[in-house]
Amino acid sequence: MFIRSRLIAALAVLLVALSASGLAYAQTGGPDPNSPAKERTPTPEETPTRNAPPKATPQSTVRATTPTPASSPEEGTPGAAATPLTSVGEIPLAAMTLDDTTIPSDFQLIAETYTSPDELTASLIGQVTPEQIAATGMIGMYTSYYVNRDRNSVRTYIIEYKTVDGVQKGFDILENEQLLVPNGSFTDKPGPTGVGEKPSEITSGFSENGDGTQTKTYDVSFRIDRYEVGAAMETFDESEPDGKVVDQMAHDVADRVQAVLAGESVSGVDLSLPGKLLEFKQPTAFEGFETDAEAFAISNPNDAPAGYVAGYYKGVSYSQNVTTALPIVTIGLLTFESDNDVADALSNPESIMPSYTDLQQLQRFAVNGADDVVAFSYSAPSGQGQPDSVRVFAQVGDQMIVVDVQGMDTLKDATSAASDLTEAEINCAVDGDCADPGVVSPQ
Repeated sequence: MFIRSRLIAALAVLLVALSASGLAYAQTGGPDPNSPAKERTPTPEETPTRNAPPKATPQSTVRATTPTPASSPEEGTPGAAATPLTSVGEIPLAAMTLDDTTIPSDFQLIAETYTSPDELTASLIGQVTPEQIAATGMIGMYTSYYVNRDRNSVRTYIIEYKTVDGVQKGFDILENEQLLVPNGSFTDKPGPTGVGEKPSEITSGFSENGDGTQTKTYDVSFRIDRYEVGAAMETFDESEPDGKVVDQMAHDVADRVQAVLAGESVSGVDLSLPGKLLEFKQPTAFEGFETDAEAFAISNPNDAPAGYVAGYYKGVSYSQNVTTALPIVTIGLLTFESDNDVADALSNPESIMPSYTDLQQLQRFAVNGADDVVAFSYSAPSGQGQPDSVRVFAQVGDQMIVVDVQGMDTLKDATSAASDLTEAEINCAVDGDCADPGVVSPQ
């Protein structure tokens, strides 16, 4: 239980609200106010604050892992009733966690990301060795993390192993609270009936934060095939986590994982989208599928453009400075039911562009290969206090490409980079040329 909480606390150092099409900065109680995280709220002021998480640097942001093809032979015991993988051969873990259509409505998405075994080991240095993690056959982990105005959080997560046996080996390490959280008090009881398979448990209790406060946790974890799956709530305001809410989330995420593994259609998920985004040389800070409310940073789904089908985004930081994540680039690819739906959305930019300081629509902004394009300049919150950022919405048939370049040295730099990246992403989505154009350099 604790390792997942600790990992997401480290991820939450990425406290800047960031998504492929909804990018906003939010100052919180964390040590780094300029690190990236994904948020669906339209304005920075609406983001809740939290207790300061452990210190992290831009270099420690997580990277995506590639799931193992279904045909790969592995050691260990296969599942007796293993669910089939999709015909694509690879399943992005990002398709399996819950989104805002299922998460309680008072919680808002702030971060979702992959964690590699090496990154997991680095977060547990001194407690778990690389050899111990390697022995489990862990492939990777993915977590979606939401917070509310009371600073409390919920999350769902998936840990993928090479074999079913590996899930138990992972449990033996990552569910050992005495090893991983000696400053806490936790109890385990059997997992809920009818949710997943063994190993399965419910962990509840608290950890001491070192400042006289406690973080209280209720975490449900279980196995589905060769995946550990779970749902959890952490509270930072001395209230008790709502076990009924987490139990329902556990049922919901189990249903979603089973559907994805069985190759069934899942609302808001298009498995082709992750492979149609630019392959940045910089490590991917976070990425995931987007609902319409998440894609356009809106609080009311009824305000979203009509005809939205699915979306996927990724974000990267080009910072080499531990005090800021700027500049940041995010790219999203969204699909709609028809070309007309995309055109309607671009003709109503107030439905897709959040409000920012110094927000201005850019005139005469054109991109090769786009059917239509709308672009805006603005000042990055926690930036230089002057226009230094550009967001682009470009149409290619029934697809919308969203590119955001935030916190460049000058607005001219941001405009140039956004134009070049949008053209490159069009070439990627249409022609499959997804090489990093290299228009933004680490700073």
